[in-house]
Amino acid sequence: MTVLSFKKEFAPAVENKTKVQTIRKARKRPIKPGEKLQLYTGMRTKQCRKLHNAICTSVASITIKVKFFKTGDCICLIHINGNFLDEEETEQFAKDNGFNDVVSFAEFFETEDNSIFEGQLIKWSFK
Repeated sequence: MTVLSFKKEFAPAVENKTKVQTIRKARKRPIKPGEKLQLYTGMRTKQCRKLHNAICTSVASITIKVKFFKTGDCICLIHINGNFLDEEETEQFAKDNGFNDVVSFAEFFETEDNSIFEGQLIKWSFK
């Protein structure tokens, strides 16, 4: 069984079952489809609480490249298992991951050195 911990801003969406996926850096022991998941918030704090049990339904490789311009506009390129998301898909993907829009999603994944985030997209269903 694998434990996934969520920041407090994402916990309500996990708890009410509207967030059914997460983006994480690759683990030493990768999560696999069919694996049981325990979803928590506040791990290693007094506020720790379990949100749900779930089953991993899929794992995909993901890369995210973000570039902000002085105007405040941004480009967010998302590549999942060899496929780039178009602008509409990117907007929906940001919302599916608990963000209000692509800009807030891009701010979360922005790096100081403009590097590319590489990781896994983990999806689940609730028991």
